[in-house]
Amino acid sequence: SGINLKKLNEVDTMLEYSQPLIEFMEAISNEERIILVGHSLGGLNIAYAMEMFPEKVSVGVFLTTLMPDTSHRPSYRIRVGSTFAEDLSIVAKFSNEGYGSVNRIYIVCNEDKAIPEDFQRWMIENNRVKQVKEIKGSDHMAMI
Repeated sequence: SGINLKKLNEVDTMLEYSQPLIEFMEAISNEERIILVGHSLGGLNIAYAMEMFPEKVSVGVFLTTLMPDTSHRPSYRIRVGSTFAEDLSIVAKFSNEGYGSVNRIYIVCNEDKAIPEDFQRWMIENNRVKQVKEIKGSDHMAMI
């Protein structure tokens, strides 16, 4: 969530959780195109940004994260009891014109226990993904 100092229990919706990224995207000129990288729950954050600003995103990189599709509401891939599950169950699905029009790359971490490899691969099979990469031996915290 960037430099936003709010604690998670002070944030009620996924859109509010995504607000620092949305504000950043609003500040980028229309002539710039960026690469967004989402990890863990952050896949939904970058999906919101891709939906709202598809012309500003060259590619969305999903690093062992939740990757929504354009056929179902975002809550479709969320476990019961997950953060923002109730909020995401009433949010409209992502569009083909926004989120669905941006190139996506998925990076699989095959030792992830939070988002198991078979679930990561299921999301890939159910999405239009331009490229798939794998970090063998990596768990959920690929950056470490």
